[in-house]
Amino acid sequence: MAIAVNTDFLSQISTTTDIDWWSFANTSSAKNIKVTLTTLPADYDVKLYNPSGTLVGTSELSGTSNETIIYNTSTVGTYKIKVYGWSGANSTTVCYTLKAAISNTAFKLEEGMDLGKNAKTQITVFPNPASNNITLRYSGDDEDATIRITNILGQTISFTNQHLAAGNDIQFDVSNFVNGKYFISIWGNEVHDVKMFEVIK
Repeated sequence: MAIAVNTDFLSQISTTTDIDWWSFANTSSAKNIKVTLTTLPADYDVKLYNPSGTLVGTSELSGTSNETIIYNTSTVGTYKIKVYGWSGANSTTVCYTLKAAISNTAFKLEEGMDLGKNAKTQITVFPNPASNNITLRYSGDDEDATIRITNILGQTISFTNQHLAAGNDIQFDVSNFVNGKYFISIWGNEVHDVKMFEVIK
């Protein structure tokens, strides 16, 4: 079902197997996308698919934390949103609130942004500033997570899926990055964090 952009939309996940699919379109003058899922009665999550059907964003915070996907893009078309309950979570009485916002300016991640009351901050990034490589050190429990590097405009520079364990050091080559500030974000079931680093050569 199509929904209007920049507008709150209410719906329910009413059974253990219920999955809601919504579509919306961005425009050539407002390409950048921010999807928010709020007022959650249970542990709901959200995914974003581009016009070719490729998964481009996932938010799976635990509990009833608000879910957010930021996707700054140059691709114009019809996008699809998947809203679903984690492990059968549902409610027959309370609606969730979905909003697909579009903008001509990039949506920005910010260091220390509110990633939900259950979020854990268990990563460090060094050296900072960096010139050739940065290292992300993880200190939490075993976790499958998505690691994304974005520039100050919110444009994705690097995207990878990793299995993390305490003591993991993951290196990223930044030798081809232009001088400036970047954000590295990590998203998993139990760890959600954003750190800023700078490249200076």
